[in-house]
Amino acid sequence: MKYSIYTALLLLFCTTIQAQDIYTKSYATNDVEKVQLEFMWGDLNVTFADVNQVEVTYNLTVNGKSVTDAIELSDKKRKGVLKLEGDLDFDEIEEQITLIYQGEKKVTMSKDEFNKRKSSLDKWDMMNTGYDFDGHITVVLPKNKIVKLETTYGDIEVAFDGSKGDHNLSVLSTYGHVDMTIPASISTDLDLSSSYGEIYTDIDFKVNPNYTKRQDCQFGDHIKAVLNTKDQGSIALEATYDNIYLRKI
Repeated sequence: MKYSIYTALLLLFCTTIQAQDIYTKSYATNDVEKVQLEFMWGDLNVTFADVNQVEVTYNLTVNGKSVTDAIELSDKKRKGVLKLEGDLDFDEIEEQITLIYQGEKKVTMSKDEFNKRKSSLDKWDMMNTGYDFDGHITVVLPKNKIVKLETTYGDIEVAFDGSKGDHNLSVLSTYGHVDMTIPASISTDLDLSSSYGEIYTDIDFKVNPNYTKRQDCQFGDHIKAVLNTKDQGSIALEATYDNIYLRKI
């Protein structure tokens, strides 16, 4: 993994902490209006707090090993927008081999170990090669910022306590589910969509009677609605290939 060398000025903006197998990085948001986060891998746990920074913590393993040395987290700050992009360098992560015998018994080992033992192993019925993710990425965001959060391969869980200020939140997972909790008393416009999944909620809201369902949601669902009073803020949730869960705190 390549590490950047920061000047003294940039160190005031960004702080990195590595301890054991946990990687934490924070970014000041004093002059930021919008925070945009794009992650490729890993489940996300997102909360909001009365802070002036974004804090990202990786507590994640792949194939039972820490990914600290494989983390690629970049940042750009321009015209009031802070954009963070998170990825993993898979050149730093060894593939895992899983052998399946008689449809039940599984034997897991590294690719190097498999190559060494291949000739002495019992004949397997099926072999899978890939990466086993465990753990999550925690993101703490400041309240009352415009937030756009995306991940490709991972679930997203968001806890929003409903600050009285205006809010503008957009959350998207391509291949994972989106699970968000909010106070039932919050006033907000809602836009919930899934192209191939379902939408579940325990919150009573008013569905927009003038809304026409998106044509690309013929296998899923798309709802536009108002919770309590309209135009007080907006929450947009999208899970392309999985489900959406909107729950009350």
